[in-house]
Amino acid sequence: MNIRVLLFTAGIAGVQVLSAIELTADSNRLEVGEAFVKMLVEYQEPGRAGTKCRWDFRGMQILSEELPVEYFIPDSSHMDILCGREGRNRYYYRQGSDSLWCVGHENATFYIDYARPELLLRYPFAYGDSLTSRFEGAGRYGQRIPLFVGGTTTVTADAEGELRLPGETFGNALRVHTARRYVRICKDSLSVSVDTYAWFVPQNRYPVFESETSTLHGTQVDTILSAVSFYYPPDYLSGESDRSADDESIEEEILPIENVFTEAEYLPNPVESDLTIKYKLTRSASVWFTLHSSAGICLRRTPSREEDEGEYSVLVPMSGLMPGVYTLYVHVDDKVLSVNIIKG
Repeated sequence: MNIRVLLFTAGIAGVQVLSAIELTADSNRLEVGEAFVKMLVEYQEPGRAGTKCRWDFRGMQILSEELPVEYFIPDSSHMDILCGREGRNRYYYRQGSDSLWCVGHENATFYIDYARPELLLRYPFAYGDSLTSRFEGAGRYGQRIPLFVGGTTTVTADAEGELRLPGETFGNALRVHTARRYVRICKDSLSVSVDTYAWFVPQNRYPVFESETSTLHGTQVDTILSAVSFYYPPDYLSGESDRSADDESIEEEILPIENVFTEAEYLPNPVESDLTIKYKLTRSASVWFTLHSSAGICLRRTPSREEDEGEYSVLVPMSGLMPGVYTLYVHVDDKVLSVNIIKG
């Protein structure tokens, strides 16, 4: 008989036998429609690698309000592309049966499309497992500055042990270290590293805690650009019944973009050269537009503008594009809707 069954049936007090955590596609892949929150907290050192580690983050200081996170399909014609929206940042993923890839990233300041996607995880993934991939991408910073990135990403399940968070202790947490090494940014050859440590615990699809540092490597000295930590309250991550109520409240804020962005016209459609977008805002909002190809690649992007309640008009140049069907994304604060545009 299994030793854990023997201990359980015997009712031996004070004895806890824990099995190692293994990240799997069934238990840990990103799920469309799921929504939860994270909190920015005072930076916590990740500590050593190895086994029998102890991490105590109970004394963390919360620095921000709850930040909503949600996963959705941005374009129904590309069901293999999943978007993770975290505030004004959008990360685009492609999931295989045993892998997770990052294919793009955008916000109000820049966008990047990866010609060579970044491999983030391969299932199953357990302590001691590691993978390395190269990535290359291009985009724009603002509307004028071409942006090129390239480098390598190494993902390692480098530690396991006990994790203590406010109100809860997990006896068998798994830590995954993602090390990104950027060797090219814009036209310059810069050496920048981003190290992200994520803690996973049983019965939770997503990590419950993260610490991340960004470092600029100079010829003589390294400069820490940022050091942040995020706490994912377990109440929002564990159990479908616990999460459903929170999903509904978040969806109420995210879905009704039509209540803010109204009376929209997209002229002409089909379009020959320039697309004119006319619309009315019922309240002040940050608004921008992105035009994507049938493959999901961002081809045009307007600057993000803070606009008051009123009527507006925006021009999107399309004269250099091939005939076909394109997807226009309307971004209003942290909301988005899509419209098909035909290029004649």
